[in-house]
Amino acid sequence: MWGARRRLSCTLIFRDRNIMKNKAVIFGVTFTIGAFFCFWSASAATCPAAWGVPYAVPGDRAIYEVTRQCTKQVFDSELKYFSYHNSWSELVGITATGLAKVPWDKVKVIPWGQSYDPKYGALVKTVDNPKVYFVAGGVRRWIENETVYQSLNLPWSWVENVSAAALQRFPEKKTIATATQHPNFTVFKYANKPSVYRLEPDHFDYTRQVKRVINDEAEFKSLGLRWDRILTIGADETYPDSANKSDQIYSGLTCASSRVFNVLVFFDDSSYSVTDKELVDFFAETSEHLFARTCVKMNVLKVWHVTALSENAAMDPVHSLMSQNAALVKQANGFVYFTEKVSCSDTYGGCTSPLSPGDAAVGVGGYCNSFSQPSGYKDRLYGSIVDWDHLYGRCGYDDHENRVSETSFGGECVNTTGLKCVLNNGYYACPNLQNKYYAQHPRMMQMSTVIHEIMHFFGTAGNLDHNETLCSTKYGGTLDEVVCSTADQGECFFNICRYTYENFRQAKNLCQ
Repeated sequence: MWGARRRLSCTLIFRDRNIMKNKAVIFGVTFTIGAFFCFWSASAATCPAAWGVPYAVPGDRAIYEVTRQCTKQVFDSELKYFSYHNSWSELVGITATGLAKVPWDKVKVIPWGQSYDPKYGALVKTVDNPKVYFVAGGVRRWIENETVYQSLNLPWSWVENVSAAALQRFPEKKTIATATQHPNFTVFKYANKPSVYRLEPDHFDYTRQVKRVINDEAEFKSLGLRWDRILTIGADETYPDSANKSDQIYSGLTCASSRVFNVLVFFDDSSYSVTDKELVDFFAETSEHLFARTCVKMNVLKVWHVTALSENAAMDPVHSLMSQNAALVKQANGFVYFTEKVSCSDTYGGCTSPLSPGDAAVGVGGYCNSFSQPSGYKDRLYGSIVDWDHLYGRCGYDDHENRVSETSFGGECVNTTGLKCVLNNGYYACPNLQNKYYAQHPRMMQMSTVIHEIMHFFGTAGNLDHNETLCSTKYGGTLDEVVCSTADQGECFFNICRYTYENFRQAKNLCQ
């Protein structure tokens, strides 16, 4: 109440090796415990422990947390602990006598916390509300009633409690009001059949459901799925097979029509080695990412393998092949050149490369780009130069990608030195970046760079098209239906302003 006297309450905490040993039995971790913990209470009846703090008791293998209402709950898994806290270093010791003064909550096991992010199709509810939601693909959908729930053959035991903060992380979308088909991201199998599938939206037609076969255990785990969340459905419920490449699923835009952005691809064999199949798969997935944000597909007209002799001559093979293939150039809207012989790609991972085919270096007259720039230019071919082997969040490497240290150094890991490097996506990466959006796929950095550099041509502020303040003031609000597997909108749009995507979507064809 207003005017209540605030009291300072201190709970004794301590260093106790037995606590560390006991907790390690369950979670396999080591804790560092401090000395005293003090907190302010706005009430005369001060709670004997602080809310929002994880507590450990000597000789007790459990970890507890105190609610705002001064009741205690217990964590039942390591994952649930990390849905509330970032580190084991946050763990605080408390005496059994001190914790005994805090009564049990009516729900003894703590619900999932604010960082809860299930990759499988999760069924969740809050403790104080009976509404059950299906959470997947970055959104939540309310299952309208018990009849629909049971008709979908969903076990009640799959429903998990989440905090209100966890539920609010996922925007609410269309209600599940019928059991005629299962929702996207349901993981299922057919009775007496070994194959496991996941339902997904077709990435180029979000109204169409497709089933993606999960090829093996490694893929199952990489998708963040759970063996105890595989539904068995009837043979009469059929879905077409998926041709999706991307594992980064989006709810997508409503695309009244789609356009095609044609690209020419040049691959510098003197810098890297790649198979044509790898390139085909790479651009198929890149196209899915572009379409999800713009309703525009990316189509590869031609792939050339070239040799760049030096940085000064790096563009020579590109210009030469364009000169020899004028008909293909006139169909193209852009080009992608994978090479490390251009310093901007080697240093930053990628850069733009504007090119006018009519100039003397190429000599293709009459070129017109069907995606005109906001300024009205229509005679430019939009180029993206990309380092095929650029390692996102690399840790312990020198400038030649040789591993020389087990810990971060020299500006790595967002200028954090001394971090223990972790193996991720086939190379050693920064532990403070391994859960970022770009680290979820070994080629995510390159795919995002291809799109990022092309979007630069549809910006209006040059390098300031990255500026977060400018991004927000110029955003027109047409891309709000794009849902990423990250809450970071900068990462979701590959660290370039969303208005560049809007301009790209609205680019006029002035060639007609």
